[in-house]
Amino acid sequence: MSLKAVRFVAHCGSVLNFIYSINFQWNLVIPKDINDNRSSFGGAWKFLTFWNLWVQCLMSIFCLLDILAQEFLRKHFASRIRFVRDYYFTSVGFPVGLFVGLMFWGLWWINRELVMPKIMDPYIPVYVNHMLHSTCLFIVLFELFSSPHSYSSRIRGLITTSLFCVAYLAW
Repeated sequence: MSLKAVRFVAHCGSVLNFIYSINFQWNLVIPKDINDNRSSFGGAWKFLTFWNLWVQCLMSIFCLLDILAQEFLRKHFASRIRFVRDYYFTSVGFPVGLFVGLMFWGLWWINRELVMPKIMDPYIPVYVNHMLHSTCLFIVLFELFSSPHSYSSRIRGLITTSLFCVAYLAW
């Protein structure tokens, strides 16, 4: 199986993973006496993990479009799609995915009560927890090492990353 086929299958799987995870998070109901964060203003949108699910799903869609464009579209259109994929991956997808995964598991290792108290285990199964916080690490590292990327200017990437951070904090 070629690397392109492996990338295609991996990104198809990651899109399905992120869609399932988004749906799970969106429809998750935790009683208010256990955790009232989800029912207050913002709901799931106040958690960086939820934003990351959308970021990673969109990144995987861009990667799929790039793979398909390289096969079926003219070089001019395929290069535009690749530019979008590379810009999004390097300025939002990679930094956010790496940050969410490493921070969650780092805090979990120090004291899991900081990120997800044990009382929430009946509502968020272990496999979903890994779908939320582990797959983002694996997919960004897989994309980093399996495909060459063109990096835009450092200032442009930092501006985009900063705008994402400001949008999240302003929310």
